[in-house]
Amino acid sequence: LDELCASADHLRRAAEQAQADVASARERAVESNARADRAEGSVAAAEEALAELRADTRQRGAGAAAQLERAEVRQGEAEALRAAAEAAWAAAELALQTQAHSLGEAQAHLQSLQAQVRSLTAELSQVGPARILAAAAGTARAAAEADP
Repeated sequence: LDELCASADHLRRAAEQAQADVASARERAVESNARADRAEGSVAAAEEALAELRADTRQRGAGAAAQLERAEVRQGEAEALRAAAEAAWAAAELALQTQAHSLGEAQAHLQSLQAQVRSLTAELSQVGPARILAAAAGTARAAAEADP
């Protein structure tokens, strides 16, 4: 009987230990489920953050592409302005060369006229005043006769 009581006590303690192990296992399972739930929440948050990052990256990429396009347009405008400035410069140089040539021709004509005036002045100084008056009177008579 003592052995049966000892054996029953032993079985009872084993049953109590088994119940304590089951309770402990349940607690660990609850904790594991809670950690799994938190991990799922973290994964969902990470996926959401990744989606936001991708959207932000796409938006920034589109903004950078628009900036690049605007820069290319400005570069094209600058090149067109440079070409127009070069054409204006060439036209100004041509006009300056033309004016310089015209000025040279005008100076040559002026020098020719000055030479003619000096020649006429020299001739008139040799002719004398009486002959000048007679030539002028002859020229006036010829003009009066030619005028109807």
